[in-house]
Amino acid sequence: MFEDFKKAYNLLTDEEVKNFRGGPVDEVNKIVKGNYPSLILCADEDESVSPSTNTMLFEKMIKERNGKITVIHKPGFKHHPHSLPDPTPIVDFIMSAINVSK
Repeated sequence: MFEDFKKAYNLLTDEEVKNFRGGPVDEVNKIVKGNYPSLILCADEDESVSPSTNTMLFEKMIKERNGKITVIHKPGFKHHPHSLPDPTPIVDFIMSAINVSK
């Protein structure tokens, strides 16, 4: 998975990876300016992506700029599965984001 990331961004060395600036946290101003609604499912016990240095940081930065973000915490979950046992909140978010009523 990490090798796929490096390949996708043409990063060859650990130093290039360390200095990479193209993730969502680096693009917060553009995301808020674009008025993009964001939904994140955050597995509180994620062993692959630390919630405190990723989701929670991104959420804080978006909110500081009055951007739109919804974070659904999944207590007791690890990185997988990516969805929820009941995907209704995800569907509701998408329908609301595209202004479709049920």
